[in-house]
Amino acid sequence: MLRRRVGGLIVFAGLVLALQIFLGALTVWELLASWSVTSHLLTANAFVVSLSFLAVRLSEQAGPPVRPHTVSTGTLCLISGTLALLVLQVTLGGLMASTYAGLVCPDWPTCIDGTWFPGWEGARGLHLLHRVVAYALVGALCGCAILTRADSALGRLLRVALGLGGAQVVVGVANVLLRLPVEVTALHSLLAALLMIVLAL
Repeated sequence: MLRRRVGGLIVFAGLVLALQIFLGALTVWELLASWSVTSHLLTANAFVVSLSFLAVRLSEQAGPPVRPHTVSTGTLCLISGTLALLVLQVTLGGLMASTYAGLVCPDWPTCIDGTWFPGWEGARGLHLLHRVVAYALVGALCGCAILTRADSALGRLLRVALGLGGAQVVVGVANVLLRLPVEVTALHSLLAALLMIVLAL
């Protein structure tokens, strides 16, 4: 019974970990190429999400039977779309880090010299897109939290996700204004992983 419930997840997590190790090697061999750094980041997030699902399955197996939980199609679509937006944002974050685009817009809320959108080409366009998607993601998280406010369990998870999204924006702004200190950049990555886990759950 236990093997049937968690066996597939364990195999999946093992495969993702193997891919993560391979991508880590490629990242070294390719001297931090943007595609390998970004793939490594996405695979790391997939691995922590799979471990989270595994922990939930084991917790459910150890406790009393869980009542089936129904979610409306509209709510499910909004949450799935928000998760897709988060995956896009993490991808953009990996590309930004690996192309050193973090400081091409040294100001906030404008980009540079009081201009909001000085141009969408190259690294600056990547940075601006990362900002725009961040704002869209927080808006989508707000929508999810409002839509599920009557659902105690799901609503609680999505309120946590909204809090993490808001904190992520604050840390992202701090990254720019403080000129990418290692501690703030690491916190930015940690918050992204936590948000990925909560929203996936």
